[in-house]
Amino acid sequence: MKGIFKWFFVATLIVLFTGNVYAEPTVKDLQGQLEKLMKQVEDQKKQIEALQGKINEMQSKQVQQPAPAAQPAEVKVNSKYKINIYGKLKFDAIYDTNNMGRDEFITYIPKTADGKDRTTFNVRDTRLGIAIDGPSLYGWTTKGRFETDFYGNAGDNSSNGALRIRLAYVDFAKGDTSIRVGQDWTPIANLNPTTLDFAIAGYNGNLWNRTPQITVQQKLGGGFEGLLSLYRYRWSDEEGTNTQIHLPWVAAKIGYSGLLLDLEKKAWVSLGGAVRHGESNDNNITPYLLALEMAIPYNMFELRGEAYMGQGLGSEYFHKGGAINASGNAILTNGGWAQLNVKPLKDLQVNLGYGIDDPKDGDVGSAFYRQSQYAYGNLIYEIFKDISAGIEATYVDTEWDTKSNHGWRYTTSLIYNW
Repeated sequence: MKGIFKWFFVATLIVLFTGNVYAEPTVKDLQGQLEKLMKQVEDQKKQIEALQGKINEMQSKQVQQPAPAAQPAEVKVNSKYKINIYGKLKFDAIYDTNNMGRDEFITYIPKTADGKDRTTFNVRDTRLGIAIDGPSLYGWTTKGRFETDFYGNAGDNSSNGALRIRLAYVDFAKGDTSIRVGQDWTPIANLNPTTLDFAIAGYNGNLWNRTPQITVQQKLGGGFEGLLSLYRYRWSDEEGTNTQIHLPWVAAKIGYSGLLLDLEKKAWVSLGGAVRHGESNDNNITPYLLALEMAIPYNMFELRGEAYMGQGLGSEYFHKGGAINASGNAILTNGGWAQLNVKPLKDLQVNLGYGIDDPKDGDVGSAFYRQSQYAYGNLIYEIFKDISAGIEATYVDTEWDTKSNHGWRYTTSLIYNW
């Protein structure tokens, strides 16, 4: 057995040795393989050169392309607090059949009105406002608001108008309590009709203005809310050369908001009053105001209005000239307004209204009107989102001691709220 394995091992070595000898390449074979390898190297060199050429061509085209134009820097409004800028652009085309008090808005028909018609274009009711969310401290949150229009008194009597402050106040709120400090709408009799005319029936049954004030509001529960306020205009706005009213108006109001006729829209009713004391021509005078306000919706309709009685009501109520007479006595007056609003379509509203201011004849003498009435109707349609067009007709009749003057104002407006 060992002999057989020995001869098998010897035979295997002989075969392997002879195979290696015969597999050894010749010089001719090695030369052919070298030539083949050199050809492959040359082909790869050509491919690399071609690729490098394409790269150079691409780089050249990139260099020749013009650089992109520089983009303008983005303009940003920076503030420590969240702010919202809003406004209104308004264009009025006005035709009057008589002197309606002012070109840009209605007051009352002057005693000297000449009955001549006139046309006015007006953009002064354009507005700009800023609302600011302020800091919070000990549970109190703060907000601020500033709003302006172009009904200021331009020193050069510019037809373009001048900026003036409409609103400028800070709110402090915590729970059901809020405090407002600054200039806002007069808090008593502050409900307004819906008119295209800027004066919103002032001198004709609607007492309104925007005055510097300190006002505290408190929700009392059950839909009730209370209000206390101090407000007044400047000392120089007091009527009469010998009038001295040191105190501001001291006001209070109680209001209720809740469902009444409509099961979805809340009605609003309030009763408010204000009083102050002073002197005029050595007379002790006590100006006061009592006002009832309401807004009652039902389906597509809403009835709103106010009724008032008071005396010594002047600048704080857009009633300048009707506060103190020449004898130094407070002028007693009463009046109000009512409006029916109808929304037959989503983008259309129709308003019909009437107002009257009726001072006591024995108090006014000949320097102020004895009564002024105001009737109006308008249609306001939203033609695009936030862009509305309106048309309005207003009739005013003002009674003086010796005559009555009347006239019509027709107004068309384009309004863009943003």
